[in-house]
Amino acid sequence: MQSEAMIREVARQFATGLDRNDFQAVEALLSPDCIYDLSPGLLLGPSQIIESYQSNDARAKPLFDHIGYQSEVIEVHGQSALIKFIDQLEKGGLRYAHACLQRITVSPAGQIERIVQVDSPEEQIALRAYFVAVGLLPNIPPGVA
Repeated sequence: MQSEAMIREVARQFATGLDRNDFQAVEALLSPDCIYDLSPGLLLGPSQIIESYQSNDARAKPLFDHIGYQSEVIEVHGQSALIKFIDQLEKGGLRYAHACLQRITVSPAGQIERIVQVDSPEEQIALRAYFVAVGLLPNIPPGVA
């Protein structure tokens, strides 16, 4: 069984790697059969998971005047760790700190075998409002076509 310190360290390395866009370091932490649960949808294996992180970053960069990433390992429980990721966004002088959570599960070998995205509905609403405020989305109420 892994120690809390080992799981915390794997989580810290994962989070720091994503903060720095060091996708090679992140990929090295993933087990060959790692699953990323985005609910809805699953990504299977390191190549799909890394491609998702890379493409999200590549899509975001040209949209904002500044984007920065930071993270914090919030808790470790059993084989899993909860990580809070914060995207510092700025466009047209307006700033927003978008927060999301990911829970990782670490195998006995010390590799990440599962990542679960935990989105808050309130945070999604606030992010959408920011996108409207900076002109990235039209001001159409959710659910209206």
